[in-house]
Formats: sequence, C-alpha cells, structure tokens
Amino acid sequence: MTVGQSMKLILYLLLLAIRSPQTAPAFEVASIKPTVSRSGVTGGCRGIDSKLAATDPRNSVPLGRCVVTAGRLSHLMGMAFGMPLQRISGFPEWDGPNRFDIEAKAENPSVATEQQLIAMFQRFLIDQFKLTLHRDSKEVPIFNLVVGKNGPKNLHESTEPGESMLPTGSSLAFKGYTMRRLAEFLGNMPNVERPVKDMTNLTGRYDFTLDVLGTTTDSIENLKMAMSKWETIFSDVQGQLGLRFEPAKGSVDTLIIDHAELPPPQ
Repeated sequence: MTVGQSMKLILYLLLLAIRSPQTAPAFEVASIKPTVSRSGVTGGCRGIDSKLAATDPRNSVPLGRCVVTAGRLSHLMGMAFGMPLQRISGFPEWDGPNRFDIEAKAENPSVATEQQLIAMFQRFLIDQFKLTLHRDSKEVPIFNLVVGKNGPKNLHESTEPGESMLPTGSSLAFKGYTMRRLAEFLGNMPNVERPVKDMTNLTGRYDFTLDVLGTTTDSIENLKMAMSKWETIFSDVQGQLGLRFEPAKGSVDTLIIDHAELPPPQ
C-alpha cells in the first residue's frame, strides 16, 4: 500500500469512526443464529441519535441494540461498514444460501450512539465470521450528479433540523437531505449500479419528493419492490428534480474479504 493509500485509509476510518477489533467496544450480550427465513433482511442498529422514518424497520429495534433478521453476510457487511455491496468483494460461496438472525445489546443502551453500535457490530462480525479484511482504492465508472441545463426544481430549503426519508403514497419524501446524501442514496439503487458523486454545487439541506410508483399504494412492501426495480430512475430524477447523471471515472474505496468462516452453532 502506498503512503497516499494509507492516508486515505486513515481518513476513511476516522470519518466513519471505525476502530480496530482490538480496541472497539463490544456488546454486553449478543447472539447470531442461522435462519431459513426468505422474507428479506430487516433491522439494523438504533442509537440515541438515530434519525428514523416512521416506516423504517429499525424503528422496531429497541434502543441501544442491533437487531437483524434474515441477513446474509453481504447484507451484514453493508450495514456494518456503510458501503454498497458493489464495493465489497470476496464473499464466500456459502453467502448466498445462508442467512442469520442477530440480536445484540450495548452495555448501557440508554446512552449508546448509532456510531458506537456500528463499531460494536463490526467487531462482532469480525469475531463471529473470523473475517480478515483489507481496503483498497480503485478507479471505476461512476456517475456525477449534476444540475440539468434548466436548473434544479422542486428542491425546498429545509427549515427543520434532522434528516429523514419517509415512504408516502407513491413517493419517497426526503426531509433535510443534502445533495451528497441524495447521491449516496441513488448510488445504492440496483438499477444505477455505480457510485454517484455530488457535483451539483448545491450546498443546502432540502425537502423534496420522488415519485417511485406512479400510482398511490398503501403497501410499504409494494413501494420497496418498486424501488428495487426502479427502471425509470434516471429520467425520474431529471424530470422531477432537474438533476441528471453524468458518466465519469472516479476513485472509490473498496473493501475486500480475504477470509470468512460460517459462525459456530450457538
């Protein structure tokens, strides 16, 4: 690893407050069990500073805990390390058919932050799956999110503190979102398949909506399904927000799994 890559790694770790497994705090109690559920992964980590929409599955997670249902190793890694799956490689062959339920509690749930819980979650995964990992940086195809020729539209300066994304009717309602956070969200959508970098030069926090379904539904599951198959995402973002995706090349951080084992029975 070059000096430049080392500095990038250090800055990245500081940014995410990721500690090494030797120094990271540990959960007071935690369990991981295999499950045959195929209903889809739900859950996450909920700290005192977590900002959750009413329909966010983490709302059902008790404070100061990480609870995940039916998560594959790939799902768990994405949650713990804050990376889209396209930037994590080296998953073992058994990742596909094996899913796990996890329940973990901080020593003092009433004061644990989400960042602290994520650090504990990382250590837990490293210990349970006997993970060895390394990071790298590589140049890949990306999209720059830029303002269209007619300017942005339907972006309203946010007047409330905090940030949220709430499914409502046929749409996703964003509150207090920066363009950097919107770019991260778009980069995680299956039909985008590339990291997205904010190049809009819009520096505020905004309230806006994106129509995903085209028709109103009362079913959150239908909305989630529409998001997973959001084939019109490029034209929707341009038509509804006045922003467009510009193909480019860019350097991104990646995470490589060198070794992983199935957790022992508990």
